[in-house]
Amino acid sequence: MNSRILFCFPTNSVYGGVEQWLADLCVGLGAEGADIVLAPARGLRFHIPEQYFDFHQEMNSFRKIDIDGTLGIPKVRKKSLSKIIDYVQPDILVPVLLYDALSAAVGIKGNKKPRIIYPAHENSLNAFRMVNHFRSGIDAVVSVNRLFLDALSAWYDWPVELLHHIRCGVPLPKSRRNADDRGVLRIGYCGKLTDRPKKVRDLVVISRQLRANGTDFELTIVGDGPEELFLKTAFREESELKKICFLGRRTRDQLYREFYPTLDVLIIMSEWETGPMVAWEAMQHGVVPVTSRYRGLSAEGLLNDDVNCRIFPIGEPVVAADKISEMARNRALFDRLSTHAVITAKKFLSMDTMTGKWIELIQEISRSSGDTRYKTGPVGNSKKQFDSLSIRERMMNLARWMMNRPYWHGSSHLEWPPYLPISEKEQESCDFDERLRSLETQRYPASG
Repeated sequence: MNSRILFCFPTNSVYGGVEQWLADLCVGLGAEGADIVLAPARGLRFHIPEQYFDFHQEMNSFRKIDIDGTLGIPKVRKKSLSKIIDYVQPDILVPVLLYDALSAAVGIKGNKKPRIIYPAHENSLNAFRMVNHFRSGIDAVVSVNRLFLDALSAWYDWPVELLHHIRCGVPLPKSRRNADDRGVLRIGYCGKLTDRPKKVRDLVVISRQLRANGTDFELTIVGDGPEELFLKTAFREESELKKICFLGRRTRDQLYREFYPTLDVLIIMSEWETGPMVAWEAMQHGVVPVTSRYRGLSAEGLLNDDVNCRIFPIGEPVVAADKISEMARNRALFDRLSTHAVITAKKFLSMDTMTGKWIELIQEISRSSGDTRYKTGPVGNSKKQFDSLSIRERMMNLARWMMNRPYWHGSSHLEWPPYLPISEKEQESCDFDERLRSLETQRYPASG
């Protein structure tokens, strides 16, 4: 594959599933011959490319050009992106959670405009608004979850040939899941410690019900977030008995070496998900997901109750605990679910499958647009060959620093907006969520 692909993305977060997906995709496409160029967003406070690439070192082999947003001015951010696109002349642009990148690319006229593939990783109202706002300039939408595409087709009349469903792929295990002959069921949670949408407070109820059921278990919690203090306080007694362990954040390599091989069950309690990637990684190891019927699960069609997982209604942790206890009592049931979890993961969730589908899409788009646009020589790093800001803009930036008047945005989303700069009202968001649930129930009756 000889396409030049420019990825534009924020750098405020390094630990999430989107960030890991991006690293995996770049590595996979690069291995197949794609010319990958990275354009990470830089800001004054929250978006720091150096921290991002310290964590995702697998991306350091690719060429990089920082998008300089340190002035904090929307017009300058967009101009910086336009100049980068003009310099790189990519065949394909992939704007990842970056409004200004999509806006700048759509505004380019003539044969310098790249083909745009928009990757969707959540089913939020703001995501739908942005995709539809720029629909005339987007050549394809790729979603890791089928429900997003269903809604675009059903509500906004998007042509189905522009909508592509490509799940996140995950690596094969580094080691097999370790057997435990103590008769203790090993349960894990991995993700942000938040109430919405993760509902992590349900872990407390699940733990109590497991004890009431007489189930001998251990619970390992990976992640951090605003509910961490609540959980540690609630679990203080169990932690002292070494029944519950908090590991904090972990890299994927650490999860594959220290977490998944030591589990029997992964618990998911979310209201909605677009994967989740942690479930796919766990299934590769033969860990059985016990999951809520989160919004998006039935549309995706991968997790099937009593086939490769156990499913319980959202907000009913007692039911979740009872299903876990049943597996602890019935080892044959657990073994069957574990075997089918591995079969599902190997068939549908490999890295090769994800990369292969992206290659097919890129080749299809390239064929439809004629020859690829290799009009420049090798693209270098910005510090050596290219600066996206003019001399005047750099002087303005320096002057604001000298006068102690930089634009200190109050959040990462204000520094580099992921979506259209439109406030999302809570009631509008709730109404939209309800429409999505209704759509999933209608199309996939098992979600009801």
